[in-house]
Amino acid sequence: MIDHTFVDHYDDFYNKDESFHQWRAAGAKEKFDNIAALWAGSGQQAKPRVVDIGCGNGAIAERMADADFYSTLQGYDVSASGIAHASSKEIPNATFAATTGPVPAADKSFDLAVLSHVVEHVEEPRQILREAARVADWLIVEVPLEHTWRYLGDFQWTDTGHVNFYDKTLIRKLLQSCDLIVKEELVTTPGQVWAKSQGSRKGQAMWTAKRAALSLAPPVARSVFSYHVTLLAKTQ
Repeated sequence: MIDHTFVDHYDDFYNKDESFHQWRAAGAKEKFDNIAALWAGSGQQAKPRVVDIGCGNGAIAERMADADFYSTLQGYDVSASGIAHASSKEIPNATFAATTGPVPAADKSFDLAVLSHVVEHVEEPRQILREAARVADWLIVEVPLEHTWRYLGDFQWTDTGHVNFYDKTLIRKLLQSCDLIVKEELVTTPGQVWAKSQGSRKGQAMWTAKRAALSLAPPVARSVFSYHVTLLAKTQ
């Protein structure tokens, strides 16, 4: 079970002003693009039954609906405020529910489990990955690559709630330690959509510099800057 202090942190997490939800929506576009790209290359059915574990305020689910990506979608989150926001969107063929325990679904109820920016938040990452593998044949997992030189010191709690920090190798090994077979991975430079929507020249310049660094010297770039990695995995 999840500790009450963890649940309490996220309970009202999504009761914030409109700029916060705009930022979530901008990030969701990039995250969905990564999901769609990996699923398209999986050779699986075009419209899977999706479980969105850690669905937050439903921003990614909304993008999926706009793209007619899924046949049905079930979203779960520990956050009452997140579930309230997601439900209020009235996303077609999607339902949302709060849970603080195991995923309340039968084995292999879904084709695809999506865990986008979830694993860095949870206290027991293997537990949630094994639950995802129990209810779905395929997983798509995205995390920020934050195990960089900037995070070499001692752990410090921040309001983002990240308690696990990964590089490209650590997250891959984590999935493999849960008996998952990693089929594909995609490293991307986040933030372009938000920078453009805000008209931020500084943000766009930073995005361009990070993307160039990733293209020219990937290991060095990933040791200095934070990127996102998305992995497609299959249960054994």
